[in-house]
Amino acid sequence: MHLRIIPCAIIALLLSSSVLAQYPSDQEAGKTEKQVAKKKISLSKEAVFSDKEASTKKIAGITVVNKLWDTTRLGFLQVGMFNTKAEAVPDKDYNAWFQEFVNEAFANQFQANAPSLLWVIEDLRIGERTGGMSEKAFTRLKATAYLATGGNQYKLLAASDEATQNGGMDVTHKHKNNIAKAFKQFYLLSL
Repeated sequence: MHLRIIPCAIIALLLSSSVLAQYPSDQEAGKTEKQVAKKKISLSKEAVFSDKEASTKKIAGITVVNKLWDTTRLGFLQVGMFNTKAEAVPDKDYNAWFQEFVNEAFANQFQANAPSLLWVIEDLRIGERTGGMSEKAFTRLKATAYLATGGNQYKLLAASDEATQNGGMDVTHKHKNNIAKAFKQFYLLSL
């Protein structure tokens, strides 16, 4: 008789432990999810074109319009020795972040009395992935360029949706350069 009770008790114990594993207990229900760390991304202050590379086509300036669908983050990064997930966020407000970068990075392309450009930034995403002994960085820029034709009228110049990938041992510090390269390619497409 006791031999029949032992298997039943074991089965009941296994069933109850599997139910508890699927549903949080009352004590755990009050706990909040662990906050994801934030990694601030600052953009390069250097000109994207050297004086030798500078285009003969000059512009008066570039006005940037932020039309991002997600302004909470640029993407996710892996930081630290154990590749902990972190949100990539700009180091300041998106509008100021974009406009200050463009003003500084393309300053050697500006000339008075030249036409002005309007850039509408629709998406900018960065990310990275670890694989084996190296990492891969991803950058996506989706933007549209317009030429100011006088007053509040603009002519469509170019639309771009480009994604790039590069690799290395630690790609987290390369994102600002990858973003600058994406904007440089978009500038060249805009001319």
